[in-house]
Amino acid sequence: MQLERFQAFIFDLDGTLIDSEPWHLRAFATAMRDLAGYEITAADALEFRGNTSLWLAGELVRRHGLDADPKRIAAHKFEVLYRDFRAELYPGAAAFVRAWSGRRPLAVASNSPRHFVEMALAQVGLLDCFGVVTTVDDVRQRKPDPEMIHLTLQRLGLGPSQVVVFEDSALGLTAARRAGCAVVLLDNGTLEDAGELAAGVPVSTWPALPRPSGGAFSAPVGGP
Repeated sequence: MQLERFQAFIFDLDGTLIDSEPWHLRAFATAMRDLAGYEITAADALEFRGNTSLWLAGELVRRHGLDADPKRIAAHKFEVLYRDFRAELYPGAAAFVRAWSGRRPLAVASNSPRHFVEMALAQVGLLDCFGVVTTVDDVRQRKPDPEMIHLTLQRLGLGPSQVVVFEDSALGLTAARRAGCAVVLLDNGTLEDAGELAAGVPVSTWPALPRPSGGAFSAPVGGP
């Protein structure tokens, strides 16, 4: 794929640029322990991925008859996350973003709240690289619905064929495809849920992706 043919890049955040899932899970576990007296299990942790804290808190409260308010649990989870979180970039992500910053408009489209997204990007020194930041706070439907990608395209002033989206999961891949955008999947160890959806989609790592004037890149196609 020749990246220079695209006029802008859209990046997912969690699992794509930063390794944040363990922090989200630990914060959720703390909230469940503090407010519901419940210790999450390995099975609960699997359900956490791709779902909201509010949804899973509601499910656990219902299943186990817990005396707790799911909304308070979700709010407390973010309190813990904002207090403790330290962003960790995947190898090569910062170099790639900085290499293209100023050469192409860069945007983030994330299922996380704006406060978290901006905090994480600021911690790793990349917030100023992104002219557009679209979060779950800006839309009615989170990924895999394409609304977030459509809104980001609108803010960029570009059409779907002019943009490439960098994602790491089935949720993001589905949203980008439904919006009509080209996709590159990042193999950061979170691709197992992409499955057959990844057929025909280039898969790469940040260090392997080309910098400006670096030509095309060859990547495995069809998922991990």
